[in-house]
Amino acid sequence: MFGGNLSTGTTYNNIGVAGLGWVGVYGQTDSDGYGVYSDGNLGSSGTKSFIIDHPNDPENKLLKHYCAESPEVLNIYRGNVIIDSNGEAIVELPDYFNEININFSYYLTPIGCAAPNLHIKQEVMDNQFIIGGGIANSKVSWVLYAQRNDKYVQNNPKSIEVEPEKRRKGMYIHPELFDKPEEKAMFKLNKHKLNATEIPNNLNQSSRLINK
Repeated sequence: MFGGNLSTGTTYNNIGVAGLGWVGVYGQTDSDGYGVYSDGNLGSSGTKSFIIDHPNDPENKLLKHYCAESPEVLNIYRGNVIIDSNGEAIVELPDYFNEININFSYYLTPIGCAAPNLHIKQEVMDNQFIIGGGIANSKVSWVLYAQRNDKYVQNNPKSIEVEPEKRRKGMYIHPELFDKPEEKAMFKLNKHKLNATEIPNNLNQSSRLINK
């Protein structure tokens, strides 16, 4: 992959990689690596989604799902368990769970019958928690939200409300939404149409491979 500043001046606000078109920037990997990797914060001023071929009409439609958003950095775990003869179930979590999570929230849903006494008998301890008050042989769905607390987050605490750099004070990500002129845009990217002479040989070759 080739990346570089389109400009070192203020016209492009020192954007390292810029993309225009229906797919602005394309990344691909043929292993368990990353098509696009960010070593730090990955920002988006719009929605975040994934797209697949629509399972009911793959030739004519795409199916788009959107990411959930939160002011917290969260990990989500879920599953189903069968309640034993004592009205309990032990939920086993990954063996790394306690190393990367704190501040848990639990959600339990009985399936097939009411369970008015269903509750968390024991909170997370040693990578597991215990459900109590269930109906023997019934199924319970559980969801657990956990605040992410791995080494990276511990050393890079996140703020919800942040101030932009001094040079971007008084500017907007989307000035048009606030009836402000385009000159107030925080990130400016002029329309730039690349031609073959501007594309490095290896990038040009990669593009042809992708478009085959």
